[in-house]
Amino acid sequence: MKKLSHVWLFIALVMVTVSLSSCKKDPPKTKTKTEMISRAWKVNKALLRNLITQKDDQIYIIGGTANTENFEPYRLSFDATSFTRTNKDGSVTSGTWSFINNEGTVKLSTGVPTEVNIVSLSETELTISYVEENPLKNTKNTYTLSLIPL
Repeated sequence: MKKLSHVWLFIALVMVTVSLSSCKKDPPKTKTKTEMISRAWKVNKALLRNLITQKDDQIYIIGGTANTENFEPYRLSFDATSFTRTNKDGSVTSGTWSFINNEGTVKLSTGVPTEVNIVSLSETELTISYVEENPLKNTKNTYTLSLIPL
């Protein structure tokens, strides 16, 4: 009788071990770029590269006192298919957006610029760059904006 209780105890122990080992949690699902970009963003830092002189300048950092441009009002918000951009001057542009170039570029339906390159994208930071030309001033600049969620 004692042997039989030991067998039942052994069987119960094996069943508990097997059931606990099958309770492994699934690895976290990797978010898509659309899921990561779909939120409201504000500028943390802005860099300007003059493509004619090849000169780089930090022109804005959040809370900075030596900023040469004010990106405080700038906001960029995405959902699955639409966007809203509040420009530095406070004007607002809305429209649709989509990824192009293997999800390396965001194409915006309205406003300037209409295409921005994604330098990096995570849930905590979006870095974009775009070229802006001004023929009247004979300038061609690349802006690189590091954005953080609102």
